[in-house]
Amino acid sequence: MQGTIAQLPVNNPQPVRVSTDPQGRPCVVQIKSTRHVVLRVRDQWVDTEWESSEQREYWLVEVQDSQLVCVFRDATSGAWYRRRISQKAWQRRPSPPA
Repeated sequence: MQGTIAQLPVNNPQPVRVSTDPQGRPCVVQIKSTRHVVLRVRDQWVDTEWESSEQREYWLVEVQDSQLVCVFRDATSGAWYRRRISQKAWQRRPSPPA
């Protein structure tokens, strides 16, 4: 989805643990000691516009209590991170087709 990354604030990503399904989609996000089961994927995109050769695969997922969590996987290291997002910015966005 074009323009998605521009809507995210720049901040320091936080390392998280992510379990994926066989297709590579996040199904559980662990933030500190709390496990969040992913109820649905709201958006997914790849960002290759970094000054270095990094490539990041972003996932905007909805977890319990309708909380939105944005995680990304660094393609080079395979490590997962969380980015903070403005919940209000995403509340009015329609869900992608199933």
